[in-house]
Amino acid sequence: MKRLVSLLAVLALLCGVCAVPAAAVQTSAALTLSASKTSANAGDVITVSVSVSANSNLGTLDCNVSFDPAYFAANEGTATTAIMQLGDVRYADASVRYVGVASGYITAGGALFTFQMRVVKPGGTLTLNITKAEDGRSQDGEIVTSQVVANSKRSVTVSCAHSQTKTTVTKQPTCTSAGQSVVTCTVCGRQLSTGTIAAKGHTAGGWTVTKPATCEGTGTRVQKCTVCGATVRTETIPAAGHKLSDWKVTKEPTCTAAGERTGACTVCGKTVTESVAATGHTFANWKVTKEATCTEKGSRTGTCTACGQTVTEEIAALGHDIPAGTVTKEPTCTEAGERTGVCTRCGKSATETVPALGHRFGEWTVLREATADAPGERERVCAVCGAKETEEIPFGVTLPAETTAGNTQAGTLTETTTAPASEEKAPRSNAAVVGIACVAAVLAVTAGAAAVTLHRKKTRASK
Repeated sequence: MKRLVSLLAVLALLCGVCAVPAAAVQTSAALTLSASKTSANAGDVITVSVSVSANSNLGTLDCNVSFDPAYFAANEGTATTAIMQLGDVRYADASVRYVGVASGYITAGGALFTFQMRVVKPGGTLTLNITKAEDGRSQDGEIVTSQVVANSKRSVTVSCAHSQTKTTVTKQPTCTSAGQSVVTCTVCGRQLSTGTIAAKGHTAGGWTVTKPATCEGTGTRVQKCTVCGATVRTETIPAAGHKLSDWKVTKEPTCTAAGERTGACTVCGKTVTESVAATGHTFANWKVTKEATCTEKGSRTGTCTACGQTVTEEIAALGHDIPAGTVTKEPTCTEAGERTGVCTRCGKSATETVPALGHRFGEWTVLREATADAPGERERVCAVCGAKETEEIPFGVTLPAETTAGNTQAGTLTETTTAPASEEKAPRSNAAVVGIACVAAVLAVTAGAAAVTLHRKKTRASK
């Protein structure tokens, strides 16, 4: 049956069977070659389609899709045809041919034929070759092949999907410079991208002494990279200092002058001289050269046991010794007093100071109770001079136990949490007590007056 259809199509093409009314030549017809994938991997199956433009009015068509067998292989038996009533697809090694004849003329666009292909290797191109295209409206079948070829899209390239790649290092990185790499598709061999490989950085090794330190001079040591040998770090080695021994005193120190001693370094052999501190005087055999009195300083002389140098020191005045005397000015809490007596050493009359007594305060008296919102005040009185000392009681503070009389230090205030009025009554101050007493007195007088008035009324009523 298939062969019969093919034969009829060929005969129609050869005979130019186009039973259509005469009309003007159609020159805008166009064919489009397309593929379901334009980016594929080896082994992928794609669908190839050849479509015609709308209102092309083509009556007959002979075309083929050619390809390179190295890139594609047609899957026979997968072709479909449409639009033209007589259409036939033929497979060859490097092409798929379509021959079609329309009973009238094509007025709607769509696929003329489709078929499937297997991608052998990406990168190949499919090409639509149009052998013959006739205008179906022409009485004799006008040939418009050149116009259709010019209007059509006749090639499709199926590129590689680059699903398989490899990265190759083109320049190895060093300690200080970056390297390079390229990414290549292993299917098509195309270089897809390039990359930078970061420098590795130095790998520091152990320290190497390049200049040993001496007793007096510094040295140097370095760290080198174990990969490239570059110097990574340099450090200074401090001078070792002399190691001295066999000290000999070359100049003895005195009480006031430093001496010297010399030693030899066991490392470099150099002789080093250093100072020996002065010993300082050692005084003894003190003799009083002037006796100190109650009012005048004395002096004494001593001799250094090492050098014989003499030094004189001052002896402080003794001050008067008055075991008993008469108070000529009584001391107060804030001012010193005086007393006069006869010194037991010099027999002279002398006056000395009697220290101030200091205040002797009694107990604290609260002048105003502290409340939850306002501070209070308290005072205490000196039992000797009557001087008063006043201090504030912070609000929200409860006073401790009263301080004892004679304590000159201010009492300590202790802060407590004020209880609600319903649970604890606030302490009453003197002013509060007086106020309550006044109110009570007024109430008593009022009650008495009311009782007298009531008694008089009862008396009048009885009469």
